[in-house]
Amino acid sequence: MSVDCGDPWATCTDDLGIKWIGDGVYVNIGKTAKVQINNSYYDEEQTLRYFASQKRSCYVIPGVARGRKHMIRASFFYGNYDSKSWPPSFDLQFDGNHWISVTASLDTSLYWEVIYAPKRDNISVCVAQTSPDHLHFISVLEIRELAPKMYDTEDTEDVLLHWWRRAFGVKDFIRTIARYPDDPFDRYWHPYPVDGIDGEHKKRKCRQVIPFANSGIRARSIVLS
Repeated sequence: MSVDCGDPWATCTDDLGIKWIGDGVYVNIGKTAKVQINNSYYDEEQTLRYFASQKRSCYVIPGVARGRKHMIRASFFYGNYDSKSWPPSFDLQFDGNHWISVTASLDTSLYWEVIYAPKRDNISVCVAQTSPDHLHFISVLEIRELAPKMYDTEDTEDVLLHWWRRAFGVKDFIRTIARYPDDPFDRYWHPYPVDGIDGEHKKRKCRQVIPFANSGIRARSIVLS
């Protein structure tokens, strides 16, 4: 599932074959805005949802497989949407647990991932105010159900926080990151080594097409670092 936060009723499929939906089904609070700095690689990060009246604001995603490992990725692109040039700080939470303290960037997209097995048949992702003059917001929310035995741990309640994921020996082939469909679970793989990577890329757009089927390509070997 890929949710375009800040565009309530969006429905499109991007150039990678990922289907995006708007966030209007999952949240009815907050306000939407468009960024003023238009340098994000991802088209869905041109909008965001911010929360001016709530101290804690949540997305609740139903219909997930209880006890099955999921990867949740939350992305934040401030983009000076409020013309204040003052990126806010706030907390990010999953299922009522503290995830990370976010400090947004003026013109750089930031993301965080967590992998865990939900105890219920829904997943909640919340942003919470930590300072009265900082408005929490979110740009993108993505949830990927993982295959059995992926990131298997001794305790089913273990939580894995993403630090970095590297793809070795591919710097001549990958200019930014690899993801779906090369990885059917849509994990981000950053090339290593990074010498000579100039960051050139083509802006990715959504389009109204029928998404292609899963490529069937097996996932790369799991790397935790």
